[in-house]
Amino acid sequence: MKKKLFLGVFIVILVLMPMALKKYIDEEIEDEIKLLEKRGLDLKIIKHKGYFSSQRNFELSIKDVDKFLYYLKTFSFHTDYVNLLIKENNAKKFLKDLSLKGNIQNSNINYFANINVDAYLDSFSSSIMVELSKDKMNPLYIIVEKKLLNMNIIFDNTLNFQYFKLRDIDEVFKNKNTDFLKFKILGQEIKNISKKNKVMYRALGKKFLFKDKKSELRLNNFEYDLFYKNTWEYKENLNIDKIFIKLNNFELKSKNIHLENNSNLKENLYSSKYKIELGNSILKEIGRDISIDKILLDVDFSNLDYKTLRKIQELYLKIEDEDFLKETFVNDNKKFVDELNTLFHKTFKVKIGVNIFNLIDKNSISLKDINIKLDEKVLKNNINLSKVQNIAELMEIIDSDIYISLLKEDLENIVKLNLFLAMILFPFTKEENNKFIFDIKTKKGKIFINGTAL
Repeated sequence: MKKKLFLGVFIVILVLMPMALKKYIDEEIEDEIKLLEKRGLDLKIIKHKGYFSSQRNFELSIKDVDKFLYYLKTFSFHTDYVNLLIKENNAKKFLKDLSLKGNIQNSNINYFANINVDAYLDSFSSSIMVELSKDKMNPLYIIVEKKLLNMNIIFDNTLNFQYFKLRDIDEVFKNKNTDFLKFKILGQEIKNISKKNKVMYRALGKKFLFKDKKSELRLNNFEYDLFYKNTWEYKENLNIDKIFIKLNNFELKSKNIHLENNSNLKENLYSSKYKIELGNSILKEIGRDISIDKILLDVDFSNLDYKTLRKIQELYLKIEDEDFLKETFVNDNKKFVDELNTLFHKTFKVKIGVNIFNLIDKNSISLKDINIKLDEKVLKNNINLSKVQNIAELMEIIDSDIYISLLKEDLENIVKLNLFLAMILFPFTKEENNKFIFDIKTKKGKIFINGTAL
């Protein structure tokens, strides 16, 4: 009797659990639909099937482009990239009614199971699709027709992002049987590697290629880590094995690229440190052929007033979306300039360090080892930046310390290019450890080189 009762209870639980979990997931999706609507997005569940596991077919489209772009700007700490997206190639026109389709899969038995989403780019607006269909060789038309932009996204049971993978794309677009565009993305994925209260993401890619007749961008083996607290406090690390950029007659090849950024807030003061390292690099242009073994660049901003910076960012976002002929633009632009002045009136510091190893310009110069350090301090002031007439006015409010160290043969190579420069520099040279030193200081508008006033 007890066995039958236990079996009966188990069957009831087994039958009711999928209903309860399905109801919970439906409520989570409804909440997400309301949130997405505020961000200019429309999510529709088109079809649902399954009992012990569910599959919901959906369509996600951009209905309000302005809301969507504003969300991207406020969420992203790299607002310049978003602004570039908006301005380039009539992005707003293409984003309006852009639609993704796919399905959401989840277990109705295991509460802790992940939620899996498969999606692809289905269409642009009807007017754009009509226009694209007139040229069936158009890359955008082919991307939509072949469903090339196809992705898999995994969320945990509370809809927190866990994993993203873009399906590999390796496509050659032709025009009248001639290759005119090559597009390749291989091994592109993003992972949530967060631990406890630390939000961390990692993006990986094996290869990226965009090539047409006049330009090319190629990346091999790249990895990007983001340690995120908010839009003002985060760390970034980017490593790229190889990069190649071509634009008309300009070419750049570089290996072992490393970039770091560390941004912090302390007592309402903002600081940001950047570190960039380029390995073996070759730069070519008409009449120029330059090779460099290594470049190290460090940039450090500190003591910037956070409240003023935030106002500047908010005004910048508003101005970007406004018609420059309207009165609101004029007023907001004036506020923007006023806030820049406010930021500049307070003390803050900028440090820049540059090391260049084995730079060879085949047409002019060869440099083995150059080290430059710049330390700037903006003093408290009441200057109006919009009324500054010359650099001497700025020198009155900026204390600078510029340290330049270079080998004797490097100095000789530099002055060979400019005899006038040689006449200025040589009287101030100071030699230390087989290197020539220039310690340049500016204080209240006066300039000193190695202790001697100009």
